[in-house]
Amino acid sequence: MKQLTVIATALLLTTVAISFALWADILKIQLVAYTGNVDVQFGSYSVKEYVGFPASGGGWSFVPEGSDPEAKDVGQCTVALQEVENEEGVNPSSAGDNDLDLVITITNGYPGYKCEVKFDVVNSGSVPVKGPTYVNPQSPYTDGHIKVEHDISTAACVQLHPGEKQTFTVNVTVLQGAEEQTTYTVQIHLRYDQWNEAECGAPPQPQPQPQPQGRKDFTTSDGKPLDKLDGYRTIKIEVNKHNKISSPDHVIMVVAFYLPTRYTASSATPLVIRDYLPKDWSASLSSSSWDSVVKICYGTTLPAGFPDLPFSNPCRGWAVQLPKSSVVQFSYSGGSGGVLTARIESGSYGPGWLVMFIKANYDLQGSTLPSGYFSKYSSKSGEYCIRDFVNNAELLYGDSTLATATGTLRGVGDKSGGSLC
Repeated sequence: MKQLTVIATALLLTTVAISFALWADILKIQLVAYTGNVDVQFGSYSVKEYVGFPASGGGWSFVPEGSDPEAKDVGQCTVALQEVENEEGVNPSSAGDNDLDLVITITNGYPGYKCEVKFDVVNSGSVPVKGPTYVNPQSPYTDGHIKVEHDISTAACVQLHPGEKQTFTVNVTVLQGAEEQTTYTVQIHLRYDQWNEAECGAPPQPQPQPQPQGRKDFTTSDGKPLDKLDGYRTIKIEVNKHNKISSPDHVIMVVAFYLPTRYTASSATPLVIRDYLPKDWSASLSSSSWDSVVKICYGTTLPAGFPDLPFSNPCRGWAVQLPKSSVVQFSYSGGSGGVLTARIESGSYGPGWLVMFIKANYDLQGSTLPSGYFSKYSSKSGEYCIRDFVNNAELLYGDSTLATATGTLRGVGDKSGGSLC
């Protein structure tokens, strides 16, 4: 009887287990989101070139190259699409790297040359965009050497659907302040945002201010340009048969400082120009005759032909000459290779140019040529005996240095029937 009870219990457990079994199937929901992309790129572009002639009221009067016999094809303006910065490295786009920058290059530019570039901005992505929502620098922009004008602004902010485009114009003008054989670079940044988050007409973001710039140059007292040797202004140092230096007598040393913003001078916070004359040159004369030694001009732009202006009146037609005593105080210290200081204690200056012209005397005129004075120099145009004179200058506002400038005047020895080096 005990055995039968055990069997019955086992059968009961088996039946219970079978009655709790459940057949089931599972359905799954998979979420896949394929996002679009925001991508803009530069499209087609065109180039026009202009030659500027001095206008009667100042500035330039521009005519297209080739439209006049004097509107010569001298400068060249080219446009290329190339990568300057890879913005996609920060924000990858499935459209690939469309961030090719519009590079405008001026070759053989000169004061008065202007290049006009018209270009398209194309929405090459799959999401509508609005822009430009940010532009830097704003128009007009100048560093004193070139001037950039454009119609790119947040006020022109529009919505571009995929494939749509927007057209802008950029003008680049080479100014009188540009130096020879020098490269100037400006980048314009413009931004587009997805249309539903873009803020058209947002206040412009603060932009870095251009800094004061300085340049050094040399000319003659009558404004006749000095000759050049491998890019350097030159003077001829003549030595007679008795080994005495007979010329030159003097040269005009010029320093120009561009002030991009306004500076107000006072006795407590003056604008100070210091010119460190090279060794063997001086400007030491009595205070009563400063006007025969140094002149300071202030104008908004440099004139055509700068720095080759007559020392008798270098400011005529483009600037005002700062009067001695009431506005500017001059001093000179150090003898040969000394320092000429101009201290401006009144008036407001900028944006514009402060230019100082110094009639510097050559101290070795009439002296015996020092031994080893010249060095041998080889050029494509021949062999020369030279001596370089390095001229430095600085502009201060109070105790702060705003800008510096350095230039080299190259002396070329000349002795009939004899070698100098």
